[in-house]
Amino acid sequence: MALQLGPQLFLAPVAGLIADRYNRKRLLVTTQSVMALLSAGLGLLVVLGTAQLWHVYAFALLLGMVSALDAPVRQTFVSELVRDDFLPKAVALNSASFNVARMIGPAVAGILTVAVGPGWVFLINTVTFLALLASLWKIPTASLRPLPRAAPGKGRIREGLRYVRFRPDIVVVLVAIFIVGTLGLNFVVFIAAMVGTEFGLDAGAFGLMNSIMAIGSVAGALLSARRSRPRLRIIFGAAAAFGVASGLAALAPSYMAIFMGGTPIGAPLVGWVANVAGARWALAVAAASGLLAAAIGLVWIIRAKTLRVRVNRQPRGLPRVRLVSMAGADPRAGTADGAGRDASPDDAVER
Repeated sequence: MALQLGPQLFLAPVAGLIADRYNRKRLLVTTQSVMALLSAGLGLLVVLGTAQLWHVYAFALLLGMVSALDAPVRQTFVSELVRDDFLPKAVALNSASFNVARMIGPAVAGILTVAVGPGWVFLINTVTFLALLASLWKIPTASLRPLPRAAPGKGRIREGLRYVRFRPDIVVVLVAIFIVGTLGLNFVVFIAAMVGTEFGLDAGAFGLMNSIMAIGSVAGALLSARRSRPRLRIIFGAAAAFGVASGLAALAPSYMAIFMGGTPIGAPLVGWVANVAGARWALAVAAASGLLAAAIGLVWIIRAKTLRVRVNRQPRGLPRVRLVSMAGADPRAGTADGAGRDASPDDAVER
């Protein structure tokens, strides 16, 4: 996990700059082609019986380097396919399609791994890249929206960091994403530890668990597609719900209970926790990350809106507790270019 996701931690700013400067369609064709070659290479080594552990490490590192470029290009390519007013929904539907593939893929891969072995699964995965490459080639270039490219020159990454620095609403979201992404989004580690260590099941159960988790992801993405724009209350509320769900999964007494209930720095840490304290404590770390991210978001919303707790005592029953704004107007945050922008907690954070 660390080798595969580590490059994204260090190459993300450069990859984002490349995605803004060069032809995204050609970049996607390149990254997907390289991924197909990596899948084919590892599959051949496994089928021929010559694969060693360092081969797996090397392929994981190379895949991580390619994925570091592929992710921002793939996400920004959506903006060339749809108008700005459809962009939030398009992003949500893109996430839904990704999770549908993740829902079907692990289940099929688990069955095939048991039936034909992991080497042939890698080779079959190579063939699936051909469908994606064919789809990219069939997109007419004339149908893509012409978007401005980043001008060549030095200091572009610093400009982006400077812009984020003056947007506290973006900063608090990035902090929450870092916490949850580091400690919570390590599902491969969690599921492998729970399926193998806690319940003693095989690769088929591992694939099924991934598919069950993807069902929830698809449902969440489709619900997001219904909204015209993202809101911070939804983001931090989802972080809190993620923490609660992870905590319940950690307490699940059996494999069927989880079924029904249903990153580069964090993966080694969570893996260490699972190895030392058990899979349930690793899930507890994920639960804590979600609750911590939600708490950070709640504190920021209270400060940004100048909210205060007001207790209204009732003649009968329990007192009513609510948050009220002490400011006459929503606070405003300046942007990097000097223009004022409303930075209330209900603002969309995607641009």
